[in-house]
Formats: sequence, structure tokens, C-alpha cells
Amino acid sequence: MNSYVCSSRFVCRALVATVAGASLIAVLSGCSSSDSPNLGPTCTSLSCEQIGAQCGVIDDGCGMPLLCGECTAPATCGGGGLPFVCAAPACVPTTCEQAGKNCGEADNGCGGTLSCGSCPAGQSCGAGGKANVCGNGTCTPRTCAQAGAACGKISDGCSTIIDCGDCTSPETCGGTGQPNVCGTPACTPTTCVAEGKNCGQISDKCGGTLGCGTCSGAQTCGGSGTPNVCGIPGCTPTSCVKEGKSCGEIDDGCGGKLQCGTCKGTETCGGGGTPNVCAPSTKPQPLWSTVAVGGGHACAVTQAGELYCWGANVYGEVGDGTYNEQHVPVRIGTSSDWMFASAGAFHTCAISQSGKLFCWGQNTYSQLGDPAGTSHGAPWEVPDKTDLSFMPWTYISLGTAHTCGQKDNSVYCWGDNTAGQLADGTNDASYLPRKLGVNASSFSAGSDHVCVTAGVSSVPLCAGFNTSGQLGVASPSQSNQLIEVHTNLAPWDQIAGGGAHTCAVHTGGSRTLYCWGWNDMGQLGVAQATPGTIYQVGTQTDWLMAAAGSTHTCALSQTGSLSCWGDNAKGELGIGGHNSQSSPQPLGPGWAFVSAGEEATCAVKLDGTLWCWGKNLWGQLGNGTTQESTTPAQVLLP
Repeated sequence: MNSYVCSSRFVCRALVATVAGASLIAVLSGCSSSDSPNLGPTCTSLSCEQIGAQCGVIDDGCGMPLLCGECTAPATCGGGGLPFVCAAPACVPTTCEQAGKNCGEADNGCGGTLSCGSCPAGQSCGAGGKANVCGNGTCTPRTCAQAGAACGKISDGCSTIIDCGDCTSPETCGGTGQPNVCGTPACTPTTCVAEGKNCGQISDKCGGTLGCGTCSGAQTCGGSGTPNVCGIPGCTPTSCVKEGKSCGEIDDGCGGKLQCGTCKGTETCGGGGTPNVCAPSTKPQPLWSTVAVGGGHACAVTQAGELYCWGANVYGEVGDGTYNEQHVPVRIGTSSDWMFASAGAFHTCAISQSGKLFCWGQNTYSQLGDPAGTSHGAPWEVPDKTDLSFMPWTYISLGTAHTCGQKDNSVYCWGDNTAGQLADGTNDASYLPRKLGVNASSFSAGSDHVCVTAGVSSVPLCAGFNTSGQLGVASPSQSNQLIEVHTNLAPWDQIAGGGAHTCAVHTGGSRTLYCWGWNDMGQLGVAQATPGTIYQVGTQTDWLMAAAGSTHTCALSQTGSLSCWGDNAKGELGIGGHNSQSSPQPLGPGWAFVSAGEEATCAVKLDGTLWCWGKNLWGQLGNGTTQESTTPAQVLLP
């Protein structure tokens, strides 16, 4: 990720169309966030050290944000898979095309090599002064010594990767931060979370100590026999086999937890009615209509109007009245009056069929419309402070910490406004809805930006953060007023804002798809891109709508074909494996709706079944596990 690592980016857009004769309601949402572990609704404030957090913004246990610092490159916050822990992210190999190479052997960026082909007659590899690029003349290879390299593999400047040797322990190659030079690396301290400890003091493995907190009640530190883990003294932990459990997490009887595995095939955890036992579900499965994926949680609405949510729940974003992480869908309330939901980083909003708006979860920036700034663990009806209070809400879209909704053709935004994402000409946060000064036919809240399409003769308009050109212009770096995307094309239809990129459907005689903004993962659908320039995605002319996630994009055609592209580190493209793609990758026909979030994707098929894939650290795939899935996995009620 880029400079906006650990921010959350979302989009929600409702759109009615007809796909293969079926009524389609499409709601999109996306985000990019570093999500926190479940801390529960305690009012005893915790420190970053007690939580085991090294970076990012985390809940202090009392609903207030706790700043835990930043990471030193190349480490990023949560890059190694542990939230709020500094680690280098998993490497995603590049391709010859992405690297701009067309001959010889090149570095794939992850320690491997690429075979980029050979040059035509009359040219040689590297001859034009660029390694692995065909040119006229002859290229003179360089040696390791000439390149100042003492270890590792480097390009010879022409067409070959050469080995410059190994370092002698304790030195490592690049240990001091200088590539291909031997040196002793700096020690990276561990954390309480990484070591699985929750009490007492432990070594940070770099000569220091960590305070891992204290135990409560009858538990003592190390009481059940495991050092620095709270437990009951003299207690003998049970086992999954002894308890007859085959899946999920259970108590070990001594204050600890046991992981009993995951289910396979069509079985779900507790599907037969017995908790933590794999069995086919005996519960009738609903037909789903829409789904929304957020930072670490997801919500979906059935065709009967029931609302279910699951996943991370630190701020109550699941909405079930608890702060407990949920790995399978849990029904929210008893109402069957829901139309659709949108999932943000740590908050959620949904519209009832009667047009009322409800929000829950994090409220640090009053993104729930509540000036008190406190979180809500269950749906809270947002007071209607608009000038159209007599009209129903029709659409809702959530960003990192701002919310936008639509009534008739008017769009209102509230919450965080640091980058001007409320588009009201200020940078002041507001719990009161700020009305955008255009008549919108489509709108979307991205990471820290908002975009609208505003009529048959207008180009898209955007406001907010613009460090990667997500507003559709090269500069300024942010705008607190709507500005025109740099294009002469018109008219435009559905628009979708993601982490730091935006996509929209152009309807000038056909339905072509264009994207602009950040493209390091190929999320614009092209190999290379310039910030502020818009790019057509492929040559397809029947796009229905796009869903822009954190660093990946998915889109549906009018015939129900689904394609995804961009970042695939967690399998969020659904095509198997982890290789990122800079062009649309088909997932086949038969789809009705798609939502892209932070490294996770969910979609509804035309038959009403619900499928999710990608990151699953907090159970956001809803399949009863915390294991990622690189291909679509069906979501079943237990």
C-alpha cells in the first residue's frame, strides 16, 4: 500500500437493473483499513503496550482512539498479517509487462527472476541504456564490483541476473538498509500479541521488556501452566477431542482458548445445531439480495428484508449489541424491513424499506450522525437534519470516517472532513449533513474522497484527498469543493470510489468502464498509469457497475459476468493463488451483485446464494473460520 496505509475506503451505490430477466439491486462498498483485535466493551483504558500494538489507531477499550505510532519502512502496520504490528507486507511478484521489460532475465521484485523474451534481429537486450529493454547497439554487462554489490542477486545492466554472493553471519544482505551490501540488521522487537501472551512482563527479544497486562477475577498470570497467560491456578486444560468439538474456538476451562479446526465442503461449524461441531446446515438458507464488505466485517440483506452481519466487531460494527467477533452471519434485530446496508471501516449504515436510516459502530468523527462521539453497538436511527426530512433516504455510502446519503437527487455527507471529503468548502468535521451543491444521478464515498455523476452533459465531480489522482486530476493534493474529473467524455452513470482510486461507467452509446487514481496493484485495469489520468478498462462495452475496494476492483456486466483485477495478496480476486492482475480476470457468469472491501470480496449469484473470498482474519468471509479463501466460498447460516 502507499502513504495511506491503514486507512479505510468505501463505496456504496444502489442501482436497479435487469440481468438475465432477474431484478438486480447492486450495492457496492469498499475499504482499506488496519483493523484491530476484539477488545470488548470495557471502560478500563488500555495502553498500546498492554494491547500489544505497535502502530495505527486502536480502541482503548472505552470507545476512544489510541494512537500507537507509525512503522519504519519497509514495514507497514499489519503488513505481516497481525493488526497493529509492524511488519513487511507479503511480496507480490511483478511481471515483465508491469516492469516495462521485454527481453532477458529480470528481477521479479520478490527474489525470483522473470524471463522476458528475446530481441528482434538488429537489436540487443539493454543496448539502449535500459536493462532488459531491446535497443540498437551493444550492451556492456557490469560486474558486482562495478555495481558496488557484495551480496544477493542484481541485474548486469543488460539481460542477465548475476549472483554477488552471501554474507557471513551475523551480517545479512541489506541488513543496514542498503541493498546488496552486507551489514548487521537492527533488531525488531516482538509484541505480546505476536507471542500469545496477555499478562506479566516478557522479553521483546531485543534486550528490552514488554508489559502484557494483568489478569482479572480468579485468574492469575500463568495460573493454568502457560507462562504469561491468564488462567485459573491448578486447572488442567481440556482439549477439543475431549469436548467432542471439531471446529471454531472454545474455552479450555482454565481461562485460555482452543482452536478446534475448520469445516470442509458444505458443512458449517454448528450447522447441525451442536456448537463447534462440523455438520451440514439443517437451517433453511435464505435468498440474498445485497451484500456490503467493509474493513474487517460484512453485512448482507436477504430478499425477505432480513439483515445479517459478521466479522470484526471492536466498535460494535456488526450491530448485534455485543463487541464480540462473529465468524458466521448473525441476524441484526427482528425486523424484515431492511433494503440494503453499506459497510465502512469500523461503522455500518443501513436503510429500511420505509426509507429510514440507521447507523452503528465507530463514531469518533460523528460519522453516525451522533454529536456525542460515542460508539453504538446496535442500529441507531440517525436523526434527519436535512432540508428534505419529509423524503426517504434512497442510497447510503460509507468512507473511512465519513458517511454520505441520498434523498431524491440531493446528496448529503457528514463525519470526518480532514481532506475536504464533505465537499462543503471547509475542512471542519460535522455531525450535521452537509448538502453537496449538485443534482446527483450517482454518488460514492471513497477512502477520504467523494465523487458524483451529475447529469447527461456533465463529467464526474470529486472532492477530498487526491494524493494519487483519485479525484481525476493531477493536482491539487486535496480539494474541499467538488472539481471536475479531467475528461471530455459524457454522459456517465454508476460511479465507485475505492482506497485511492475511482471507477465509473461511461454511457456514450455503450457502457464502457474507466478508472483513475492509484495503480500500484493494477487496480485501474492497466499495467501502468499516471495520477489524474483516466483509463479505459479493457474493450468490453456492456459493463453494468463496478465495485472499488481498497486496492482491487470488481465489475459486473449486463449479462451477469463478473470480473476482478488488482491486488490479490489475500486472494481477493477469487481466481486462486495470490498473483496480482492488471486486467480483468473472469469469474464466470451467473452473478447479480458484488461488493469489494479491504482485501475481501463478496457477491450474490442470480440464484440468491451468497459467496465470499479473500482475507478472513476476523471472520469477514462468514464461513465460520478465520482462514483466507482464494476462490469463492459459499456463506451459509449455521
